[in-house]
Amino acid sequence: MVVLAVIAAGIAWGSLVQADRMRATSVVAAVAGFVSPLLVTPAPAHADGSQQSLSNAVRQFYTQVQIRCTPNMVPSFQSITTDGHGHGRIIDANPSLGGPFNYLWGPNGSPGTPSAQYHVVPADDGNGIWYIDLQFC
Repeated sequence: MVVLAVIAAGIAWGSLVQADRMRATSVVAAVAGFVSPLLVTPAPAHADGSQQSLSNAVRQFYTQVQIRCTPNMVPSFQSITTDGHGHGRIIDANPSLGGPFNYLWGPNGSPGTPSAQYHVVPADDGNGIWYIDLQFC
């Protein structure tokens, strides 16, 4: 979208090089004003799901997966940390376990999954669905 705005502004500016500088400035401002609302950034991945709900969903999925990955090392989920932008880290009592994960939230009734590596975990508070992708195991 930014590229389109730059191209549109360049075309508008180029066609008005011979024209009055005030009019050219107005056209560029109008193009930028039209395109800038289209450059909205997405809401954080947990915008409608609570941190506690995410933690519970990660705990549930992590425990199931980690037991299969390291049958000789029992997981002991402690907590998660997140950056608010769809990335987090699982903290296990055993520093050899845990690790990075990605997450997304969707409203109840969301179709499918974002991609094959995400696992669907319904939010324990009934408020949506968590999509969790463990980056290990």
